[in-house]
Amino acid sequence: MRLFLLLRTKFFLRSPKSWRHCSSVPIPYCSTPKTGSFACDDNRLINREDFRGVPARNEKKARSRFPETVLAKIQESLKKNYRISASTIFLDVVRRLEEDDEAFVSTLKRSSDRWLPMLFRACGSASSNVPNSSRQQILARLWKQIDSKGVKVDTNCINALLSSLLEIDCIFDSFKVLKDMEEKRKLEPDQHTFEILLSNIARKGNAEGCRAMVYEMARRGFVLNQACNDALVYCFAVRGHYAKADSLAEQALGKYGADAVSSSQGACAKAAAARADLNRLRTVLRRAVMGEERKLILSSSDVLETIWLLAEKSRYGDGAEYVNLTEQMLNHTNHQSGYFRMLIREVERHISHQHYYTAIALLEDTNKIVDCLRNQQKSLFLDQMISQLSRQVIRNEVSVVKLNDIANRVVAVFKNHPNAPRIHDDLLFAAVMYKNFSMDKRMEYVSALLDMVDRDRTRPHLILPLLASADNVDERLKIIFRCCNAGYKDLSELDIPALSHLVLQPLYDNQRITRGGQSKLDKFARILRSFGVSNESIWKTMYAWWQDRDGCEKRTADLSSAPRPYASDLQLWLRQHYAETFEVEKRLKAKLPPIQATYEKLKKFVDERDSSKVHAFLTSYGWPEKTDFEEIIPDVLGLYLDHEPWGNVKRMLISLSAQSERWQKEDDPSYSPIKNYHLLQVLRRFSIEGDEISLPNMTNYAFELRRLFPGAVSKYETFFNSMHEYNRLFGKCFERLPNPSVEMIDECIDFLRTLIKLEILQLHPNETLTCVFIGHVLKKLGWEEAVNTWMKFQSGLYCSNGIVALLLYCLAQKSDNSKRNIQYVLHKAQNFLHQSRVHCLYAAVLVAKRQYEEAATFLEEHKDEIDPLDCVMAMRFMNSFKARMIDEEFIRQFAELCLKHTKFVEDLEAIRQMQVDWIRTCEQRKLAPLGLRLYDLFKRYGVNLENDEKVRLWKLVGEHELLAKRWIYEPEGFLKIRADDDLIRSTDIYQIQQVLKNEVPTLRSSAS
Repeated sequence: MRLFLLLRTKFFLRSPKSWRHCSSVPIPYCSTPKTGSFACDDNRLINREDFRGVPARNEKKARSRFPETVLAKIQESLKKNYRISASTIFLDVVRRLEEDDEAFVSTLKRSSDRWLPMLFRACGSASSNVPNSSRQQILARLWKQIDSKGVKVDTNCINALLSSLLEIDCIFDSFKVLKDMEEKRKLEPDQHTFEILLSNIARKGNAEGCRAMVYEMARRGFVLNQACNDALVYCFAVRGHYAKADSLAEQALGKYGADAVSSSQGACAKAAAARADLNRLRTVLRRAVMGEERKLILSSSDVLETIWLLAEKSRYGDGAEYVNLTEQMLNHTNHQSGYFRMLIREVERHISHQHYYTAIALLEDTNKIVDCLRNQQKSLFLDQMISQLSRQVIRNEVSVVKLNDIANRVVAVFKNHPNAPRIHDDLLFAAVMYKNFSMDKRMEYVSALLDMVDRDRTRPHLILPLLASADNVDERLKIIFRCCNAGYKDLSELDIPALSHLVLQPLYDNQRITRGGQSKLDKFARILRSFGVSNESIWKTMYAWWQDRDGCEKRTADLSSAPRPYASDLQLWLRQHYAETFEVEKRLKAKLPPIQATYEKLKKFVDERDSSKVHAFLTSYGWPEKTDFEEIIPDVLGLYLDHEPWGNVKRMLISLSAQSERWQKEDDPSYSPIKNYHLLQVLRRFSIEGDEISLPNMTNYAFELRRLFPGAVSKYETFFNSMHEYNRLFGKCFERLPNPSVEMIDECIDFLRTLIKLEILQLHPNETLTCVFIGHVLKKLGWEEAVNTWMKFQSGLYCSNGIVALLLYCLAQKSDNSKRNIQYVLHKAQNFLHQSRVHCLYAAVLVAKRQYEEAATFLEEHKDEIDPLDCVMAMRFMNSFKARMIDEEFIRQFAELCLKHTKFVEDLEAIRQMQVDWIRTCEQRKLAPLGLRLYDLFKRYGVNLENDEKVRLWKLVGEHELLAKRWIYEPEGFLKIRADDDLIRSTDIYQIQQVLKNEVPTLRSSAS
């Protein structure tokens, strides 16, 4: 009954609204308002009354309408939260002033110096839940009322007004403002006034205007301070005069103290973001990272403002291309006092301006704030932000593709949160309740979200709000048809009183008795059947309707006043149609042979490598019971990826994801038969779809895969398969980028960072992917972009191995410029790598280029700085880098140089690790001669193998001897050489083998 009453309120909510129209009010001091002259209603100004079922937040009780109480609450909210709802300012202040509330006007006149600056500042960045255009109009209407009612305005009020104008992106003339203050209002500007006026001029990059304003300051006895210097730095930087801006920033330390360094670098960062000059921005950020914790010296407000300016420059306005850079900045930001409150304000700001992707990145940063939330209910603000994001997405009618991508990112970001937000439910609720949707648009969103919200179709009550949003029964029948096709087959599962009010009773009343003996209930049932409702569902619905009517009639004194059909009519119809509804269907089912949809049949199709039969089977019958997913998934996935269209691949993955409950194990909740390298295979297939590769689409689909298969994460046991697959994936990406631009390379890096973030792959310390990546950039874009790419890998992923590709390139050039480049790279690498690791990698590269004397000299010079374990790491990396063909000469020479010119011999742990490494390499590649030479090399420097390693090496020698007998020695060998021939005995290999043979007496008999 409560649901019935709730649905009835729909008719009241849809009643005509009292629109309040107002022309766009001129913004103070702005000759041409950016919002233009248009008619706007108050509700749209504050995003109000556009959703059903969302109560108005500003229905104030009479006791809270006192002016002092209202203003004090606004002040408290600004102090505690740094933000205020725009509806509070508009309804509780602006509207009351427009309605000539004498008490409110009197309060402001008495204490204008106390309340006006606060109200003006509240219309700036503090009103974060509405866009700038709304804030501009609220501020303009507030100023109009203050000005027209003669409320006294002082310098602090003007300063607050100008600060808000800057925050909401209004353009005003600083010199006209100065003239207005001094000549018209008879006010004396203070130091803060000139700081704001100078910042306004600097924001436009007007250097001449800045000089003129500095002159005006000097005339009045004001001097340049830290804030003025920051404005000048911004002015020159935003014009692209980076040398001048950097010069002013460097002088700030001596002139204004240590704090000025942070603020001036913040000005440089904001200017680079305003120009969307990412290379310049990365340069500024790298030099602003200091200390052992590698944190930015920029203030939190400067970092958040830089992110905002980047989002404003986004290509499509959503901030998608700047998400990874945003995350890097947030990872290195110092969490100063009030950071969390500023962060939430920025999240609201980005949401209200449709920068959805950067809003999610900012919201993700709340996962790192533990201390201040330990004793609070974090889910409260999180649910509020997600609901606000969902409503804004629906309000702006974002495409279904982008909507799903946004939802997938939220799911990925908060997948480990104990109270993870259910954004798909919020989106569906917003789509159903939004007032301004056409039915087709509403159903488009509902259809896209149903599989995420109700995959098994067990929540039929979702249909009722859709039915309630339609205007007539014909529209509701169309909705029923669509819902039946979507999987909601049984109408009887719905709340019958509500269904009766919305569909059954109106449909029955519209029928007329016709000739031929067909009753109104028969016509009623035929119409429902024509809209996709099955006979069984119709009968069950009629039965539920009869029960409801029977109960109502028993409580009714006068039966003649009860609406038709009567319960007796429904009961008669039910008796007449029971047999044809159930008995006939039972007989038909009994005649049909049972369908054998077994796992064995599916496995037979898979073994036959017939992808069309496998797809037909899964489409018709789904995944059979007793399916061994661990066994069948690799083969099924391989068939689909090799032979089926991409659309079929996606449908198969969705159906497979729906079976996740069937493979869960109590003893291992994280188990999944879908591994992370399977997802890499899917992404590689996706990369070849279409005429051109789209890396942003691949990034978006990676989030979709993470939502579908949350357990497919990178683990130790899948390491080698993952490494093979991600090399193939990025190899395909490079192949499909024949002429890459800087933007494409950035997209590729963002894609890699996303895969690492989603735990689809992980890069180990000796990874070679970034090295190959930079080698590709060197060939296509040259040295400068390759160095920039390497810097991005260092700062974003802490992957510095790309230095090897850069050093190899420089050593191949053999020029004075290349020598300078080598020193530059070695210097920059030490910002992220230990000095010892850099030295070892450089020495390894010299050895690889056969420059042995230079390598020996370099190692000898830095002998005291080199850690022996870094020598081991350098050799491991170079072997991985040349994994296709082992460079035996490099291994021997580098090992000898390390033994001779470093403290390697003194470190037993490092020696042990290197010995284990080369023994394993020789075993894998069947390199017995190399193993013997390395054994001899270490022995000459007083380092013996452990007994276990000697046994392993001797077994390897035995395998080598078998091959020699087959191919070299007589009688079967191709060369027909005797085993005791002088040619054999004179080699160093034979002599070392004899020494090893004497050290392993227990194997002498087996060797003979």
